[in-house]
Amino acid sequence: MYNKVAVIKADEDKLNECLEKGISLVGGFRRRDQAKIIIKPNLCAPRPPEDGVTTDVIIVRAVIEYLNKKNGNCEISIVESNTEESPDITFKQLGYYELAEKYDNVHLCNLSKDETVQVHAPQAKVLKNLKVPKTLLSMDDFISIAKMKRHIFERFSGAWKNQYGLIPNRPLRIKLHPFISEVLFDLNSMFYPDLSVIDGLTALEGKGPLVGKPKKMNLIICSKNPLSADIVTAKIMGENPKRVPHIKYALTHGFKDAENLSSIIEPDIIHGKNKFEFIKGKDYLRLRFLLFRKKFRLP
Repeated sequence: MYNKVAVIKADEDKLNECLEKGISLVGGFRRRDQAKIIIKPNLCAPRPPEDGVTTDVIIVRAVIEYLNKKNGNCEISIVESNTEESPDITFKQLGYYELAEKYDNVHLCNLSKDETVQVHAPQAKVLKNLKVPKTLLSMDDFISIAKMKRHIFERFSGAWKNQYGLIPNRPLRIKLHPFISEVLFDLNSMFYPDLSVIDGLTALEGKGPLVGKPKKMNLIICSKNPLSADIVTAKIMGENPKRVPHIKYALTHGFKDAENLSSIIEPDIIHGKNKFEFIKGKDYLRLRFLLFRKKFRLP
């Protein structure tokens, strides 16, 4: 079976049409009445989307309007966990409170404040016991809306990496950084997105994921397979997906089907045409070695 990935040149004046086109090309998204739908944007800092760091609220709004148009009476929760700032602050600064006020069926949820349930997953690579927010356990459908950007440790951050923010305990997330490939494998096995959208309106090159240079791309990438979406997006950025540690790990350990692609890319978008700047190779290898030392507790 081929995984469809749609890459759409986005016109911000016709964003709803562009997004609907992308979702339709990968099979559409229609659910039963009164479905509980979770939307997870990338809100890793209270930084404006034009910096290339956070998911643009206009993409989230377009997804909400698509859901309300296609799915009728659904309940939508926009979720994020604590970073250096509380998502409550980020929601406020980036316009997410306005979304909750505008749409009666939209709610905001700080996962770090949510009640948790201990989940035992014996087959997991690392997260065999994890406190999971109750909001995630009650959802019917999950939509990941990631950001197209570089990542200093991982080379690339997209839809697969976006699920890292589902761990509500920030100190635990920091502690797990050396095991991020395994952790992302576990999280995506537990909470596999029903739809992945990557915000490439303004992307991020350079160090990433918090520091770098904004790069205007005007793209929206859609797929039912988050890993397939990442593979295509990485190629557009001029990156070899198999050099991205968490993508390589996922492909090797059970998600190889993601490479069976049926990409729908508009003619003027060429893989690798816009090569994204990154740190020097020796600097990247040094950072990876530091993670390796922490992982195996080497001196």
